[in-house]
Amino acid sequence: MLPKEKNLIYPAQIVFCTDDNVFSIRFPNFPEIISDSETLEEAKLNAKEALSLYLDSLADDNVAFPEPVQIKDENIFYIEAELGNSTYTK
Repeated sequence: MLPKEKNLIYPAQIVFCTDDNVFSIRFPNFPEIISDSETLEEAKLNAKEALSLYLDSLADDNVAFPEPVQIKDENIFYIEAELGNSTYTK
């Protein structure tokens, strides 16, 4: 599905890793996106930036976006991507 709206929401798993003392970020829909941050707030911001850039690259390549998976877990945060840096137009 190519975006019909400018904003899309996908779940991110953000988990604190005690071995490295960082918050690890992963997206179930996009295993290619991996990041980490020192604080939870920074992790949410980094997740938004990484997701936005990744979706923009998919849109640039005219690749369909998957439907967001629905996950209920205390470590799941729903991240809203901001599209707009891509050349994709409605």
